[in-house]
Amino acid sequence: MTNPLSQNLYTYVHNNPLIYVDPDGNKRKGLDFSYGYFTQTYGSAYGERANAWWEGEYSDREFLKSVGIETMSWSSLNGYGGGSTDKKNQRWRDEEEHVANKLADFGYNVVANIMTNKKYGNFDFFVNGLKVELKTPKPEDGNFNRRTTLDNIAKGFNIQLADKVIVDLTYYVNKDSYNALDIFDLFFYSSTKLERYNTEFTLEIWTHNGIITGTIMREYDGVTV
Repeated sequence: MTNPLSQNLYTYVHNNPLIYVDPDGNKRKGLDFSYGYFTQTYGSAYGERANAWWEGEYSDREFLKSVGIETMSWSSLNGYGGGSTDKKNQRWRDEEEHVANKLADFGYNVVANIMTNKKYGNFDFFVNGLKVELKTPKPEDGNFNRRTTLDNIAKGFNIQLADKVIVDLTYYVNKDSYNALDIFDLFFYSSTKLERYNTEFTLEIWTHNGIITGTIMREYDGVTV
């Protein structure tokens, strides 16, 4: 089994009956207009790759890499060590401490941001000097919510003035409630919500399978991911 969604009786067409059917109950099949749906939504280049992923021609990692987003497995990150955490006498929430300790395990130095004001930015950490805001979605039903997550990412960049936003989906979110296309959507649509133009930011999504990272930027004359 490569995709757990295919085993769930309620998501056997991947929660998208508009572009999928499952005539035999074993595998979803794209309708003829799925290619048009994806290319209209994401543009020709990204749409073709998204459609190829839905048709099973790309693995999750291959699809994300094809659109400039890298995936690092947890096993490849463990064992570096040498990092540190400094709370600056602040009290961290459990989910903040969890991520800070993980980052230290990866070799980063994590320092709490104590200069929390609107002008400077009320992000959570300095990570090797970079301004980092942590977002830990906690949906009531445990399922991934794209709109809420996108709003939180936008807040991290636009209001809290972070240079990097980490979204930790491993803490409260059901691992079967999101897929590679949902992750791509976070990168694709976050770019449209940026209020600081022509500046490159880093978005990092912590998933149950590993860390997915890439850069986003909004230009004056368009959107790039």
